[in-house]
Amino acid sequence: MYEKEYSMNISFVTGNKGKYEEVREILGIYKIEVEHINQGKPEIDSDNIKEIATYSAQTLAKQLQKIIVIEDTGLYFHAFNNFPGTRPKFVYKGIGLEGCLKLLKGLDREAHFVTVAAIGWPNGKVELFEGTTQGKICEEINGKSHPQLPFDSIFIPKGYDKTFAEILTVKKKLSHRRKAFEKLGEHLCHNGTQKQ
Repeated sequence: MYEKEYSMNISFVTGNKGKYEEVREILGIYKIEVEHINQGKPEIDSDNIKEIATYSAQTLAKQLQKIIVIEDTGLYFHAFNNFPGTRPKFVYKGIGLEGCLKLLKGLDREAHFVTVAAIGWPNGKVELFEGTTQGKICEEINGKSHPQLPFDSIFIPKGYDKTFAEILTVKKKLSHRRKAFEKLGEHLCHNGTQKQ
């Protein structure tokens, strides 16, 4: 892929093992080793996913005094002014997948995912990389998703008739998280993790 082999490692902060496994596989293509720091990340309450990602990356990089990477993912139902947006975890814990399906009954089922991957340096600098996947919410739960990625069982990517949970090989190719972390991987391959 590149004229020379790159070998580097980064620290990815997440308490979600499913996200870590997905990111490790994506960045492995770029010869980037991903250390898992298994903890939650500090967050602010905001409707702007970039603001949330920036705050988390800045705070953790300063706390840990190392270059860190985090990601934040939002799910947007078009019928409800892009609700739940930056709060899919909160909505899932509150009403579950069944509640989401009932909420959309008889309404526009178009939806999209957005992932923002952020690199934070101890000096406060943050760079953001965004990936989006368009699709729709199906009418019933289909497929078995990773326990920490529940919406994969109700989200059908545009151009397909099955959920992410049913077509994992397709998800690996076109997911919002892949798109964001491919951009991040390209950036690191061209710029490295030298002090910013």
